[in-house]
Amino acid sequence: MNNLPFIDFHTHKPPPPGVTAVVSLFPSDPVPARTYFSAGIHPWYVQTQAEEWDRLVEKISHPLCLAVGECGMDRMPRFRQTLALQEEIFKRQIDLSAETGKPLVIHCVRCYDRLLRLLPSSGPPKIIHGFTKGPELAERLTERDDIYLSFGPALLREKSKAAESFRILPPERILLETDASEIPVRRIYEAAASLRGTTVENIKRIMAENFSRIFKKSVFSPKS
Repeated sequence: MNNLPFIDFHTHKPPPPGVTAVVSLFPSDPVPARTYFSAGIHPWYVQTQAEEWDRLVEKISHPLCLAVGECGMDRMPRFRQTLALQEEIFKRQIDLSAETGKPLVIHCVRCYDRLLRLLPSSGPPKIIHGFTKGPELAERLTERDDIYLSFGPALLREKSKAAESFRILPPERILLETDASEIPVRRIYEAAASLRGTTVENIKRIMAENFSRIFKKSVFSPKS
């Protein structure tokens, strides 16, 4: 597999040339041209976006939509008052993932025990994006063969908990993303290669294999 693209598994920005991205959309966002995307109701915005369920379902049916999400739960103080609604909307998106066979992209902050209780033990892959926690939680999550962990800018801090986790996980369970940062995806790949003692090209190969396994799509950006 020569000339593989960089793959950005989760971003909120249009991808630059040479990058295959999965752009995260809200239900009311326009569908980008020639770009893979995911669509979901984010836990921060459940109070307003819950009313846009029909728009979400329509987006999920689009052929370039690869996943449901990002969705999930967040227990940061400013969001705790909506936890019950967050859980209700998250459950609906878990069901939507199961019904459509599309993977689930998960935002999880301080809710991992509840997350593991809610997620079904079978069905499409589950991707926990922006993972920043340590090896103990990483290994606990990946004891399940349907959970992948996606790492972003935290890998640039070599002594971060995210870097510790990234070093020890099996290659088939790791993904890379930029999320909402301005950091080029190449820099995240370079940090990933350094942490694992390998080359950027080898990291690109691993990401391509994981992309194909999870999404069953070409690793190159769609033409239409």
